[in-house]
Amino acid sequence: MNYLYLGLADLYLPAAAAGIHLGRLDSTKPPAAADLLTLPHFRRASRDEDGRLFPVGSDYAGNMVYLLCVRVHPEVVVRSVESLLGLYGLPLHAAKVVPCLPENPQAPLWGRVLSGLGLHGLEQKFACLLVRNCFGNMLRTVAEARVVFDSAAHI
Repeated sequence: MNYLYLGLADLYLPAAAAGIHLGRLDSTKPPAAADLLTLPHFRRASRDEDGRLFPVGSDYAGNMVYLLCVRVHPEVVVRSVESLLGLYGLPLHAAKVVPCLPENPQAPLWGRVLSGLGLHGLEQKFACLLVRNCFGNMLRTVAEARVVFDSAAHI
């Protein structure tokens, strides 16, 4: 079984969600910037990494956890994975795509602007603030994905 944490234009939110899932982040309080910056792939993705899977580890049950991001239409990735599973005759619980999208869809644009201006440190600070602001929602998203996915795997 596989979890795929999906981001929009960067890997910041998916990396943080995977960090929660794998127990690399304390789930009792929003993470400090130093903790976020140590997460694997906590960064902006390049154009050639669009749709590429990045393995980040396996959870307590042996499920693999991956990150990926796309520049546009993340909902298409969710439907595509489900279609491919059906096409290959695999159960739907073989892979769970978990969208990790900012509440404000302009947030990735601001990160891209900061990066384009060469302000990478400021972009990382912005990303850390974004994760901290979304942390409660991310906790719920990860918990819901695990409950639904784990219970479907046992059916």
